[in-house]
Amino acid sequence: MRRFEEAEWLAMHETQNSEVVVAEWIVHGQVTATGRSFTLSYMMVVKVQDGRIVSSRDYSNPIDGAKAFDRLPSPIDPLS
Repeated sequence: MRRFEEAEWLAMHETQNSEVVVAEWIVHGQVTATGRSFTLSYMMVVKVQDGRIVSSRDYSNPIDGAKAFDRLPSPIDPLS
């Protein structure tokens, strides 16, 4: 459905818990069916203990995904 072309690192945020790190990045790509370019933004929360990742959660911006596939409802369009 999509082809990723490049990942761009944005930031790493320290938290009050020294075992937890928050990272942000964006991914550039194309929708394979239409060739339309897109940019998706992501955030990841990682917990590290003894030098190993023990948990990882990642989140994406749903508005970015809706725009990429032309599924953005008209009332939300002005917000983007």
